[in-house]
Amino acid sequence: MDTKCLIYSIIMPTFNSERTLDEALNAIRSQNFNQDEIEILVVDGGSTDNTRKIAEKYNCIIIDNPERLPEPAKKYGMMYAKGKYVCIMGSDEILTEKNQLLERYQILEKHPDIHCLICSLYAPKDYAPLCAYINAVGDPFTCFVYQTYSNKISNLRKNLYKKDGHAYIFKFAPDDITPIGDGGTVLDLEFIRKNYEKEADELESSLLFDIVLRDTKYLIILDNDWVKHLSKADFKTYLNKVKFRVVNNIHDVEKSGFANRAQIKQKLNRRKYLYPIYCLTIIWPLMDSIKMCINFKNKVFMCHFIFTYYVMIQVIYEYAKKIFGKKSTITEYGK
Repeated sequence: MDTKCLIYSIIMPTFNSERTLDEALNAIRSQNFNQDEIEILVVDGGSTDNTRKIAEKYNCIIIDNPERLPEPAKKYGMMYAKGKYVCIMGSDEILTEKNQLLERYQILEKHPDIHCLICSLYAPKDYAPLCAYINAVGDPFTCFVYQTYSNKISNLRKNLYKKDGHAYIFKFAPDDITPIGDGGTVLDLEFIRKNYEKEADELESSLLFDIVLRDTKYLIILDNDWVKHLSKADFKTYLNKVKFRVVNNIHDVEKSGFANRAQIKQKLNRRKYLYPIYCLTIIWPLMDSIKMCINFKNKVFMCHFIFTYYVMIQVIYEYAKKIFGKKSTITEYGK
């Protein structure tokens, strides 16, 4: 493959991902975009199922991820990526329209001073109900800190700078809390390598996203840019994922996504101390649950009230362990 003509590097962390990987890769290879200008980097944490065979079927570049977890995988992918733009995709995230990569490319080329683009995740109506909550909220602590009580465009309406066709362009002040660069995020890798050479080799993609957005101020969201997210969303798995995040934030700060982002945005640090007060009010978590049920037209969001206190209990428990010199470790995300 001629790396000089590469437009996109798609980075996809995997670990025993055969359940959804074929659909995810097929959606990329079916795009109305010259496939010679796309490389797919499957960063695999030692899968024992058919993940690697599926990746080979779609002519992916397979990179080993000795740390297994998705955040280091994104970092390894960034190190190997050769495209002008890098797009971060989960192995359970599916492009839904054949022109998505083309439209993203066109709008970024039209606005060369903007170097970040994010999209919206959704779950099919017949899929696990909890997946809708995960796509919109992530977890209650994240929801509280980032105020993600509606869809992304609505959440950011106070930052709307202008609209260009289907594109919403947002502008952020230095102290604004900016969105998380999660699944489907596109970053201008050429710009990053030119202006953040050291960070490009040391930081994972969501932190690079935060730094670039902090410094350049602008972000694009296309109103028709949806990614189908087929998360394994049973109740037990979700609670384990939430527990994993709490453990990492308290016991392994260097690998904690929130702790690292809070170094860039001090306002995040301030808001985290308000979470216990928020929980103690009881009425506010309940009102937020009702508000989200209305905004998303889905009664599953009433679970937010329960999850809010599950997170608080885990935080109290893990901090108590830390105070008494005991450390929790969870090596597999969501298991």
